[in-house]
Amino acid sequence: MDTRFYQKAGNDFESLSFMDLLEARDLYHVHLMNYPNVVATAIGRYRIRSEDSWPEPDGTVKHKGTGPRTLSNSEVRPYSWPAILVFVDTWLELDEFGEGKPYDPSEMVPRTLFLPNGRKIPVCVILVQKVAQRPATPKIEFPLNNIGGGNPIIANVQGQKHVATLACLVTDGHRTYALTNRHVAGDPGEVMYSRLSGNEEPVGWSSGKQLTRLPFSSVYKDCPGRDVYLNLDAGLIDIENLDRWTAQVHGLGTLAPMADLPPSQMKLSLVGSRVAGFGAASGRMDGEITALLYRYKSVGGFEYLADFLIGPRTGGDLGKKGHPQPELLTRPGDSGTLWVFDPTHAPNQVQDGKARPGYRPFALQWGAELFGGGDTSYVLATALSTICNHLARPSHF
Repeated sequence: MDTRFYQKAGNDFESLSFMDLLEARDLYHVHLMNYPNVVATAIGRYRIRSEDSWPEPDGTVKHKGTGPRTLSNSEVRPYSWPAILVFVDTWLELDEFGEGKPYDPSEMVPRTLFLPNGRKIPVCVILVQKVAQRPATPKIEFPLNNIGGGNPIIANVQGQKHVATLACLVTDGHRTYALTNRHVAGDPGEVMYSRLSGNEEPVGWSSGKQLTRLPFSSVYKDCPGRDVYLNLDAGLIDIENLDRWTAQVHGLGTLAPMADLPPSQMKLSLVGSRVAGFGAASGRMDGEITALLYRYKSVGGFEYLADFLIGPRTGGDLGKKGHPQPELLTRPGDSGTLWVFDPTHAPNQVQDGKARPGYRPFALQWGAELFGGGDTSYVLATALSTICNHLARPSHF
């Protein structure tokens, strides 16, 4: 679909790049966070309310929804233009701003940001209500024999058992390791357990090769980002007996090659991509990339980012009016889940009658945000290629 007809004259939004949005967000983030009710920002594409009618050939829209725009009642459509996403915990209508009204007009989140070169950056305001209560974890299923990605791993910490998820097997060319989160693997030498054939037994120990956070500028080189950390949260488990392990990921099978996503070449086209993961607690999870570089907290004057915010799938086939998809709910125990691009929803994957490629891993889950009534969660994840690149450096190996 040609996106230009849906834009007003003078707004060449579709030509905006990932770097344009990153520059605008960096310039305005502190300013935006000072507005009442703003809780986070991200980079993505403008989300259209699902009830909005699709544009006519002349660009008119016969029906436009009103009221709060949320992640659950909006979607990314083919004509969604690049935008800065601003998340608020309270939705305010236009008639609440003005003289004699509860809010001064200066407190309204701007609809457009301006770069020094005069380029206009649209802003999409989204209502989110964070929920502290975590969903219950169902009974965890352990493998009978071999263990691998998607299976549970047990960490014994201060007399308590914590269950998380193994992502996949990785190698440095000499030894093979199991990848999970650093907050799961723990300190070097900590023994990790699982249940095989009903018996809890050691399967490896924390190798000490791990990543916590890195300055944003050391990962996204030459990209604007002051006083910002990128959370990675990755750790390796040194395997005790490789014969007890499988390279397949439970629920996904044999994986295709890893998706290489160089930070300097991150693309807005990733937003809306259909993805999947298999967590030890939740099993198969289907979602889509909701936004990039989600700023989820601020501590001591430093901001913290997640490469990906992954949420429920929205919309139907491209070119058709969308409808809500089943909710995504990730639970405690899914930390360490490997996320992959879902080839069954990837366009242009069948060529010359050849079969589609398999699942391409691209991210490692380490956290989640609960929005709304607690029945929908959004995964926080780090690019897998970034993790592998930094773990392979001499300072970590």
